[in-house]
Amino acid sequence: KTIFEGSSVTYEGKIVKNGVETWYQTHLTPVFDDNGIVRNFVAVDTDITRLKYIERELNEQKYELEMQRNNALMQKEYAEHQQKEITDSIRYAKRIQSAILPSHKQMAKFWPESFVLLLPKDIVSGDFFWYHRDHNKHYIVSVDCTGHGVPGAFMSIIGTYLLNTIVIQNKVQKASEILKQLNRKIKISLNSEDTRMLSNDGMDIAVAIIDKENHTLEFSGAMRPMYFFTQGELVELRGDKTPITSDITSTGLSVFTDQVLTLVPGDVFYVFSDGIIDQFGGKSNKKFLTKRFKQLLFDIHMLEMREQKEIIMRAIEDWKGDAEQVDDIMVIG
Repeated sequence: KTIFEGSSVTYEGKIVKNGVETWYQTHLTPVFDDNGIVRNFVAVDTDITRLKYIERELNEQKYELEMQRNNALMQKEYAEHQQKEITDSIRYAKRIQSAILPSHKQMAKFWPESFVLLLPKDIVSGDFFWYHRDHNKHYIVSVDCTGHGVPGAFMSIIGTYLLNTIVIQNKVQKASEILKQLNRKIKISLNSEDTRMLSNDGMDIAVAIIDKENHTLEFSGAMRPMYFFTQGELVELRGDKTPITSDITSTGLSVFTDQVLTLVPGDVFYVFSDGIIDQFGGKSNKKFLTKRFKQLLFDIHMLEMREQKEIIMRAIEDWKGDAEQVDDIMVIG
C-alpha cells in the first residue's frame, strides 16, 4: 500500500517473551523526490507497551490516571543530543513531516472547494491539520500545538498518532468525545513519574465532523472557535475554554461541548490557529486581531476557495511587511 498508493501506513505489533508482552506501533511513510518518485522510507517505531497497560487500567478503573514516563521529554533529550544534525537536516525534516501528516490532496478529493493555508514560522510547523473519511462522515481537525519549529513538529507527530488511535482505531465518532479522549491520552503520554520533569504541553484544537448523508456539521473546540457563514451571515461557534494539556494539577474531568448545525448549499466555514490573529504589522506594528480577520473573511467568503487562499496570503504578507512572523499560521476553509 505504501509503494503503490503513496500513503502512510500505521500498524501495531506484539511480542511475547517469557510471558511478558511488549507492544510497538510502527508508522511507515514514503519519502518522495522532486519528481514524485519514492526514494526512501521512514519507519518510526514507538514502544507503546506502557500506554497499552495504562489503557487497560483506565478501562478497569474508569478514568483513574496513573503517571507514566514523559515521552515528549524523551524526544526532547534526543533532539538536544542530535541538535547539530537536526539543524543541518531541518529542511529534510520538513519533507518527513509533510509525508507523515495528512495532505490537503486527501481532503480535496471529496471537498474540491476547500483550502489549507499553512505558513510555518521556522520551516517545520507546530500547526497541522488532520483529515479522515469514514463512509459518509468527514473529520476535519485544526490543531495548534504548543510551540513552533522542531518542538512543535514533535508535538504534531504525537497529535497525529493520538488522533489516528482515537478516530481510526477506536472508532470514536463524536467531536466532544474525541477532545475528551485526546486530553486524557495527552496527559498519559506527556507526563513523567519524576515530578521534576512534569510538563505543561498541549494543543488548541477545533474539530468539525461533516455528515454528508444527513447534511449536518458537528463542532467542538478546545480554546479554538469556528467561523460559519450561512446565507451571508456570520455565526461564530465558540470553543470551550478548556485546553488539551499534559498538566495534571487540575482536578476533575474536562468537559467539551458539541454544537450541531444543519447545512445548506453555499455554507462556508473556517477553522484556524491563532497565528494570523497575533501577527504584528501594519503602520503601527500592532496585532492583526480577530475583528480584522472576521472582516477579511466576510469580504471574501463567497469567492472560490482557491482565490480566497490567495487573498488571505496577500493580506498576511501586506500586514506583516518587514516584521518577523511571530508564530505558525494556519487557516482551513
